[in-house]
Amino acid sequence: MDDELSGGPWRIHTDTRTGLRLERIRGAMSDGEWGTAIVEAEELLDEAPQHPEALFLLAEALLEEGDFELARTAYEQRVRLSGDHTPSLLGLAITAFQTCMLTTAVETAREVVRREPGNAEAHYYLGLALERLPGHGTEGLMSLSAAANLEPERFPLPMQLGEDEWQELVTAAVIRLHPRLREFYTQVQFRLEDLPSLDELRTHDPPLPPTLGALYTGTPPNEQSGWEQLPQTVRLFARNLGRAPSPDDLITQLSLALQEEALEWVGASIEDL
Repeated sequence: MDDELSGGPWRIHTDTRTGLRLERIRGAMSDGEWGTAIVEAEELLDEAPQHPEALFLLAEALLEEGDFELARTAYEQRVRLSGDHTPSLLGLAITAFQTCMLTTAVETAREVVRREPGNAEAHYYLGLALERLPGHGTEGLMSLSAAANLEPERFPLPMQLGEDEWQELVTAAVIRLHPRLREFYTQVQFRLEDLPSLDELRTHDPPLPPTLGALYTGTPPNEQSGWEQLPQTVRLFARNLGRAPSPDDLITQLSLALQEEALEWVGASIEDL
């Protein structure tokens, strides 16, 4: 027995301590405190490296933080412990896709769809991966349509917009930016493209996610000249952006993407402006 209360030192039973840690992790996640959840999960895994729920919760928190590479590693470890855990398979499909591992994304998403035909998110990521694989466009559209039928507000098919509509949306997105960033974009050309190239995404370490909405062309200068030596163009990826639930959501997503690209180019944070 671990606890000794009659004189001398005593300690909490290992199972109780683990349970308390898991409660703290879940509590942090329910409050959206992903960094706290990650730290708590890592500390638990230091004590019990193969703890299945800690691995899963760590992966989920990393996914929420946008750390797709580390999240994928945690999901992989959880799946190796037991492939019966469908939520981990779904997480692996999502993070494999976001790190440009399309074959893994397709295989794991297919398995989730086999187990749970009504899982819209699995259909969605299966479709996203398939539409980027040569010769699988029709199958990808079928999966994306299945996701849209199951959860139309969450997984709509891309909006079909004309050039004038895109110009209006881009203008609206730029207007929402910080004044210095608005000035930055008055001197930058926009180019509308369908989807980003996987080869280009994979040149980054870690790979950029295939779902990104905007990407500048060129290499950022040093921080002192970033405001003067601007990128020649910023590419906007119509199919990714067009998956927003509404035009206003598209404007919000595009504005955030443009902010991120500009700040990375000039080597600043929004607090520096």
